[in-house]
Amino acid sequence: MKTFELSASEVAPLIEGAISTEVRDGALLIHRLDQRWAFHFPTGFVHLVEQQPSGVKIAFRTSARDVTLVVDTLRTMIVGQRIEQTSPYELSVNGMVVARARASAAGRIELEPRSGRTAEGSAKTSTIAFHELAEGDKEVALWLPYDEIARIRMLAADAEIRPLEQRNTARWSHYGSSISHGASAGLPTQSWPVLAAQAADARLTLIGLSGNAVLDAFAAHTIAEHPADIISIKVGINVVNNDCFTSRTFTPALHEFLDIVTRGHPGTPVLLVTPLFCPIIEHSPGPTLLDPDSSEPRFIATPADSSTATGRLSLSDIRRLMADAVAVRRQEQVQLISGLDLFGPADEELFPLADNIHPGPGAHRVIAQRFSAVLSAKLGEHV
Repeated sequence: MKTFELSASEVAPLIEGAISTEVRDGALLIHRLDQRWAFHFPTGFVHLVEQQPSGVKIAFRTSARDVTLVVDTLRTMIVGQRIEQTSPYELSVNGMVVARARASAAGRIELEPRSGRTAEGSAKTSTIAFHELAEGDKEVALWLPYDEIARIRMLAADAEIRPLEQRNTARWSHYGSSISHGASAGLPTQSWPVLAAQAADARLTLIGLSGNAVLDAFAAHTIAEHPADIISIKVGINVVNNDCFTSRTFTPALHEFLDIVTRGHPGTPVLLVTPLFCPIIEHSPGPTLLDPDSSEPRFIATPADSSTATGRLSLSDIRRLMADAVAVRRQEQVQLISGLDLFGPADEELFPLADNIHPGPGAHRVIAQRFSAVLSAKLGEHV
């Protein structure tokens, strides 16, 4: 039986959802931030999360019944925690997930989350095989894990692998935190942005950056320089998590971020999304910390000083400042979306946050359903 093999460089045109790719040492690296701005990245943490292929898939047509991916993998180990983050690869046929598999071997990146320092070990190579796919010509998507670095060496099948035809669907760029990145969703296809994109029939570029959605200019430039028909910017929780702005500095940073994006996309709709409900920091400032006394990953607010009187920010403060900023801009292009309408106090009672910060799978589905309605309506206005 003949085997069709694509090298790393030959797989690159099949990648959907990435900002860019590069071949290094025979492996295809995936990036979700523009590498022209990589010298701006402040820590290894940013380099780590932008390489994790959240929302990224290998998409192609084939009549193959067997598909194999050879990949070098690095998984994140948070210093002080025993649990390795890992989500599976998912394979879909004609839009339906039919199989899942995990890399059998992986190297490690150790992350110290407070400082953002990382220590990268050697990646390990795995062969991930999917067998007995449906007969006949079909559209196949191989979704990559959202929480580990996957460097692709080869894609093989027992029949020809062909690029998909160009589709005239809306291009959606979304920027956000670990909740957008996929944390606690469990599966690559079940994060709320991926679900919302599917419901709204939009092509998603997901710039969800776990722990790092803090209005960095390099992220704004990435969005500004990437083609999009609609843009959403969900910001706030990482600002509190990192305690990185005050009431004095947040508003100018938000305006500058919006200025960069709107200059790059004049007239393109921009949905500015305020924070979802999160009880531990609704009215208390950050930083948030992993609870050292918990055997499971669980976040706590810093107990030393819970006052916002000196200008430190809680989520409720950030929502107010975001609303004020949009009102002052008087810019029809930018629309404010309340995160509490996507996930509010009543929703948290039904779907308690998995670790005091991140919504679980059920909540991801609720958020996706509500946001996809907003996204579809906005796209309908601009057909």
